[in-house]
Amino acid sequence: MNNSLMYFFEAGICLALFYLIYWTFLKKETFFVLNRFFLMLSIPISFILPLVKVPSPFLTRPLTEKAYILTQPAGMQISRSGTTDILWLIYLLGAGLFFLLLSYKLVQLFILIKRYGYKIHEGIKIVFIDKDTTPFSFFNFFFINKRNFSDQDFKRIIAHESVHAKQYHSIDMILLELLTIFQWFNPFVWPYKKSLKETHEYLADNAVIAQGCSKAKYQLLIFEQHVGVKLFEFANNFNQSQIKRRITMMEKIKSRGRAKFKILLIVPMVCLLLLAFAEPRSVKAPEQSSPNDGSSAMLSPESSPSPAVTLDKDKSQDQKKKELEKKLKEIKLKEKKLKEAFAETKDPEKRKAIAKKLQELKNMRAELTNDNDNNPKSIKEMELELKELLANTKDPEKRKKIEEKLKKLYKKIEQDKKEISHLLTELKEKWKNTTDPEKKKLIEKKILQLKKQLESKKK
Repeated sequence: MNNSLMYFFEAGICLALFYLIYWTFLKKETFFVLNRFFLMLSIPISFILPLVKVPSPFLTRPLTEKAYILTQPAGMQISRSGTTDILWLIYLLGAGLFFLLLSYKLVQLFILIKRYGYKIHEGIKIVFIDKDTTPFSFFNFFFINKRNFSDQDFKRIIAHESVHAKQYHSIDMILLELLTIFQWFNPFVWPYKKSLKETHEYLADNAVIAQGCSKAKYQLLIFEQHVGVKLFEFANNFNQSQIKRRITMMEKIKSRGRAKFKILLIVPMVCLLLLAFAEPRSVKAPEQSSPNDGSSAMLSPESSPSPAVTLDKDKSQDQKKKELEKKLKEIKLKEKKLKEAFAETKDPEKRKAIAKKLQELKNMRAELTNDNDNNPKSIKEMELELKELLANTKDPEKRKKIEEKLKKLYKKIEQDKKEISHLLTELKEKWKNTTDPEKKKLIEKKILQLKKQLESKKK
């Protein structure tokens, strides 16, 4: 998965865990200001924690392991890249949809203000509308239908909505809508929004009763206002929370002071999440696999060869390469002599026998070069040989087959170049995101190797 997508996923995990703490320990407490603070603080913390990469005190990783991971087949990288593109497309489509929904809601509010105008009453801009809806507020605007209210009920409603305006609850709701845009895939976002809205209503209810309003009459007003439709989900509706829960919370005995300390549960959760996102500490591999050895960057951590073994391996590889080149030259020389003999003789039987031997040599050469397709020399030799055959062949059918083989060869070279370029891009990104100097050196070494391969392919 792409680093950016993984970041949003990890942020979603943090948000879910913080909400579980709220739901388990804080939801039933009457410290509404503290609950609001916890819910709002959890959002930035959830997006910051995945970015903080501390060294893990428990996990370690030898330097060669990172290099081993970087040498995965390029084909696998391309496959993952295709999956990542699809995931990005799905994510952006979802985010775009919720952005459009938020924009639509805001436009609807501005249309109501422009259509009905507003009157200022005790610092609140009141918009009288003819919609059959319960009163709701958005920042300093209070929307209410035109039906008649008693003076006392109107004052209670104004007092309730004034609390939302003075405590800037609409800012919380806008932030929650933005959170929904970025975390629309997270099932915990929806109960999170609901809990914050309920907390806003508890705060407003408490403030109205604290002003001397009769609790019984205020509860009766809430029941009366329950009839209506919910127009704007992100605005502060007068009956946004369930009526039963609001009445229950008004009658609830105040929580004890020590219950406030439950908010400190955020500290161990932050520590656990930091450990979960921590990077394994890079440690030097055992002496037999020194990271300074140029060949170690290409070896798996399980092998961990000693320097002597590595040198022997390099020598054996060089020796095999020389032997292969020697055999290929011998085969090429034999092919040349057979081609000359084929051109000189006109006896059909002899020409058939020579053609058979040429095919055998060709098969032998194919077997020798089969495991060396990534060797620039073998590819170059194949290209030169095909061109030579094309120049010496006049049969249209044979020329057509040779030309097809050349096209396949060029296509493979182009594919190899794309794979190497893609891997280079990923390595450069990893290099930028790595702060460990040793890791940077290993990545740089691999980048240089790939650049050489890419240059040879271009030639």
